[in-house]
Amino acid sequence: MKIIEVSTQSEISSKQEELSTKVAAYQAAQAHQLENGGPGPVADYDIMEIVNEHNGEFQVVAKQQEEPVE
Repeated sequence: MKIIEVSTQSEISSKQEELSTKVAAYQAAQAHQLENGGPGPVADYDIMEIVNEHNGEFQVVAKQQEEPVE
């Protein structure tokens, strides 16, 4: 599973939705290419990595902000 970090907790849902849409589109393009031939689909590296190396599984988390040490 690929872990994607975002800056704030409020960004998680929008990033999750964005990545889910892109992963689904890339997987559909792969299936189309397998059925019909032609060149393979192209996507951002992160999307290709999620699909090809992590079976489409990813999780979006907020970065841990370190608290200052006193």
